[in-house]
Amino acid sequence: MVVLNPRDANAHSYLGLFYARLGMSAEGIDEADKGIELSGESATSVYRKAQLLAILKDRKTEALDWLQKAVRKEYILWEVVSPDFAFLSKELEYKLAISRTGSDQE
Repeated sequence: MVVLNPRDANAHSYLGLFYARLGMSAEGIDEADKGIELSGESATSVYRKAQLLAILKDRKTEALDWLQKAVRKEYILWEVVSPDFAFLSKELEYKLAISRTGSDQE
């Protein structure tokens, strides 16, 4: 619950990350989804969900899918080097996800 401003998309996104780091994955995903909804699916909120899923580590495919969505929404590429993606960064799927064209476009 975000008390001071329940309509603050960033607060929900960061609360989701906080929950994920505590191992509270369901709560984290719920907060990330609220952030996405409140922001109108902004690139930042979509990226934060990718980051959250990467923290969970057992959601690799979903993390990469959300990361690709964020990049396609013109998310700032230098942010993508977050340590939360370190275990994915050597994989082909990661490289495809952060490419501006993505794996399904020519």
